[in-house]
Amino acid sequence: MFIAALARYADEYLRDQLAAYAFEERPIRFVVLLDDDGKPTVRDHVEPDGKKKPKAKAEVICRAPKPRGSRIVPLAGADNVAYLFGAHSWSGKQHDRNERSSRATYELAKSSGVAVLQPYLNLMENEKYLKSVRDQLEKGGAQADMLAALADADGNFVVNDPEFKEWWVSYYDKQHAETLGPPMQSCITGELVRTARTHPRVANVPGANSRSALVSFNASAFCHHGWEQSENSPMSVRTAAAYVAALNDLMIPGVHRLGDSDVECRTRFSMKQDEEVTYLFWMDVPSEVD
Repeated sequence: MFIAALARYADEYLRDQLAAYAFEERPIRFVVLLDDDGKPTVRDHVEPDGKKKPKAKAEVICRAPKPRGSRIVPLAGADNVAYLFGAHSWSGKQHDRNERSSRATYELAKSSGVAVLQPYLNLMENEKYLKSVRDQLEKGGAQADMLAALADADGNFVVNDPEFKEWWVSYYDKQHAETLGPPMQSCITGELVRTARTHPRVANVPGANSRSALVSFNASAFCHHGWEQSENSPMSVRTAAAYVAALNDLMIPGVHRLGDSDVECRTRFSMKQDEEVTYLFWMDVPSEVD
């Protein structure tokens, strides 16, 4: 079974990534350095991309504990510039939403009690500093959906702070538990699990402009027996995260990359695209295909 095979791949080669389930890698366009008082300095966070314009560097940030969609689900340490710092020239028709989102982000940081977030609170409570960070971001070409990450004056990312990580995992678990479905038998492992109502989206899909869902039941015609969303294909949150992590890893551009395992050269994988179809394959014992 394809999803089961992908989950096994993740269990074998992506153990560290699965252990960090409350976090994910996203492209960070700006880093906002804050001194203890909250005074901001905005820096571009890009890397060369061949002949193209420089692209945002990928960094680990907090994963949203609930689907965002039209809901306001605050994150901490890094997020869209509009959700971190509120409405500005980038807001357009989203002015009210951006203001409410930044207020929710501020309240979450304030309730955390995490020391490394105090400079962000100081910034948000200082009109001069808040205007400064917005103006610097605007000058740098920021758009509302570009991501910015908070860092201390030495460039250390807030998200990497041990106290912050411990707090976020605890917060994520409590919030995410509210999204789980009823106990059901997993169609992948056969175990009784609390089902993931929605699954993470797959990145790096050739030809796609955004992340794509492999398992999705977004219309009643696709559902059976009164089940909702992904209860129609029940599996645990970990299994859903595992197969998506495997796909994201396997579809990184490039061919014949060795897997990372305790067993040397255990897996070799590749991707081949033929017009509208992408063929994904990986094999045990790479020597057989050398």
